[in-house]
Amino acid sequence: MVTQWGSVNSTTVTLVGGDNVVQLLLSATNVDLWWPVGLGNQPLYELSVSVSAESEVLTSKRKIGFRVFALVTDDDTDPIALKDKEGTANHTMRFKINGADVYSRGANFVPMEEFEGRADGVAIRRLLQSAADAHMNTIRIWGGGIFQYDLFYDVCDQLGIMLFHDMMYSELFNLFQPTNTTTQNDELRYQIRRLSHHPSIVIWNACNECYSFDPYTPFVMTTVAQEDRSRSI
Repeated sequence: MVTQWGSVNSTTVTLVGGDNVVQLLLSATNVDLWWPVGLGNQPLYELSVSVSAESEVLTSKRKIGFRVFALVTDDDTDPIALKDKEGTANHTMRFKINGADVYSRGANFVPMEEFEGRADGVAIRRLLQSAADAHMNTIRIWGGGIFQYDLFYDVCDQLGIMLFHDMMYSELFNLFQPTNTTTQNDELRYQIRRLSHHPSIVIWNACNECYSFDPYTPFVMTTVAQEDRSRSI
């Protein structure tokens, strides 16, 4: 279900050479919440943004969902913190969405094709629908693959599948470790800006099989947090 919630805002700005950031606030007080599959519906709302300069008008539209996600981590050695909660021997790590605890069930997603150019939308939809039909509500995007196609995230939004999303780095054989270069910085910022409106993405994760905090904390996840302050990392 896609609808509009009716909030409108506009402003006039003067742009300068280079990057420009313009913020507009929209109220969303009477919206239905997005839920993982099995816990509720997945209402999506259309957000339309138009930029006009002289006689030219550029419009972009996205479908967004409203939900509140929290990654709850409490000290398992504190009896008070553990009251009425379940956890491991050291620390809890619980998903909480819209105020409700969520039992996360799912699988690891690796690229479906050795040659990504052969990716097929029908196959992507079938795989994700199969996951939902099997009562999975979470998929982890593996850091040794690629940032997925827009269709992948759109279908996860529609089906109510939560995504635990790696950045595309891996310590495997020391082949895909990050380096703070202009190219990698630009790619991270581009991908987060491209994907951060999807309600299905609930966590950004540094990489696959990270063995140290450096350089993931000072570079990778700091960059991610600068672009998206709405999610757990």
